[in-house]
Amino acid sequence: SMIYVTGLKFDKGTGKSALIVHEWRRLSNLPYTTSVLVRCNPKDKPADLALATVSEWHEQCYLWKAMHRLLLLFSKAREDVRVSSHAIDTMFNAYPTPPQRLPLTLYTHITSPERFAKILAEWASSLGNRLNSQFLEQFFNLYLAKPTELPEKISKFRIRGLDEVDIYGNLLEILFQGGFNNNFIFFDQLEDAVMPVPAGRIGEFCLDLKRMLEAGIGRTVMVVMLHSDSEMKLDTQAAQHLVKLAFWTRHTEWKFWSSKGT
Repeated sequence: SMIYVTGLKFDKGTGKSALIVHEWRRLSNLPYTTSVLVRCNPKDKPADLALATVSEWHEQCYLWKAMHRLLLLFSKAREDVRVSSHAIDTMFNAYPTPPQRLPLTLYTHITSPERFAKILAEWASSLGNRLNSQFLEQFFNLYLAKPTELPEKISKFRIRGLDEVDIYGNLLEILFQGGFNNNFIFFDQLEDAVMPVPAGRIGEFCLDLKRMLEAGIGRTVMVVMLHSDSEMKLDTQAAQHLVKLAFWTRHTEWKFWSSKGT
């Protein structure tokens, strides 16, 4: 779902950003939960927001921790002597954060990281219908070799039929399969991205946001900050397919988190 945090008409400068920053930090302390904050810019499109979210998942080590758990699941499911659970735990204990270069062959009996990435991608793609084996192979090739390069290179991935929102959806599924059952994304100042969109393009903008929402149904909540003008811009026929998936809350009536019991 999506929550719009907004104020009353002409109600500006009343701490909406501070509110979502507080919730972002609080939720980041919960177990099995990801919580990232993305600051929006005037030229951002949903594709940019999708890749910015992926970069935050990486920077906060959520993808790295999910990779650890995913490899443990693979080791258990395949009983592959090349990647024992002990070897995986030893490697990730040595590298609790993504290193510039991961010496995979030093900690495991893998002789060809490229071949292993292909095998891992074929196995992982069977875990969820949102997962694309070609994308996963490219992702694992990079993340099990030079993980710190992900933010720079993720936009250069080329898989036929997949765009930035699809990449976001695949990595959201990886987080879920890696044990993160609850995922929160805070888009601060989304109004800055909404307002420059021409009226004739707002439907396309909202359609891509809807695709991001659909990728995380049941496991992701987006919290976006809007002022009254951008709120009105989304309250149009062109944006109805997005609004039907979202619900509104006034920042002065912030009761959501305590009522969800997360």
